[in-house]
Amino acid sequence: MQGTVLFFQRRGGWGFITGSDDEDYFVHHSSLIDRNSLKPDQRVEFDQSTRNGKPLAVNVRLVAEASDSSTTHDVLSTPSSGGAQ
Repeated sequence: MQGTVLFFQRRGGWGFITGSDDEDYFVHHSSLIDRNSLKPDQRVEFDQSTRNGKPLAVNVRLVAEASDSSTTHDVLSTPSSGGAQ
């Protein structure tokens, strides 16, 4: 599943991710694949699990930034194309 980091407390090593299903998933630093700290609004992929009946994100990995850059570039290019007419 994909989601967005809601917040991540570096000192405590935990936070929450809002999944594409609009559910908030608890995430612990031990569940991060690359062990980097997460930042708010980062796009991630993760596997869903539960702990004590609560949603849990495991095997969390960052989504490639390249697709976000090309999308931004396309959006910024659109007004220039319209102004050239």
